[in-house]
Amino acid sequence: MELTTLQTQKIENYLDNKGIYYVDIRIEILDHLVTDIEFQLKNDVSFEKAFSESTMKWNSSLVDTSSYHIGYVYSKPKFVIEKLKTLIKWHNFKIMGVLTLFIMIRPFIRPTPLISAELINKTLGYLIYFQSLLLLIGYAIILKSKIKTSYRFIYQSQILGYLFIPLVFTISPAAKNGNLDAAIFMFFSMSIFVFILGIKVFRKHLEFVKMNIA
Repeated sequence: MELTTLQTQKIENYLDNKGIYYVDIRIEILDHLVTDIEFQLKNDVSFEKAFSESTMKWNSSLVDTSSYHIGYVYSKPKFVIEKLKTLIKWHNFKIMGVLTLFIMIRPFIRPTPLISAELINKTLGYLIYFQSLLLLIGYAIILKSKIKTSYRFIYQSQILGYLFIPLVFTISPAAKNGNLDAAIFMFFSMSIFVFILGIKVFRKHLEFVKMNIA
């Protein structure tokens, strides 16, 4: 038995009250609720009772919480946080892995007669600038869409901060003195993973934008 417009709107209002605004996550929860309620209606359960029982199952998953992986400053429904963690957690582990690996191999990194420290610094610096520029363009495209998705949030909270990485290259005294810059090497390694995550969430966001337009 399909729900009426008013019944569907009641579910939409429930999601609004719980702070479920990201389109991708909202669609997922809405689908679960509608399916569960429709199943109960087929068994001669009233809509009000079915709605109450279905939402009761979700209440504990929609309580606001936060996570280390996303940042404790961000408080969102538990279900949303878990979805975001799925995307971000392994990314953070990779970043920590890069930092650990860098600390281990840094003493062995030396410029060669054929490749000067200055050339290495400049090459890595230019690549960092280029990545940051592409990420900035990606964010401009995301903002233009006006649609809120969990992927847009990840881009804003986890990607944009790395746009300041080029400043490390600009103000680094090591680079100016012609020495191999440890900071540039480290941040370049990190920026690769940030860039990959940026591309992933950018594409996912655009997929939902196209779905919404269609």
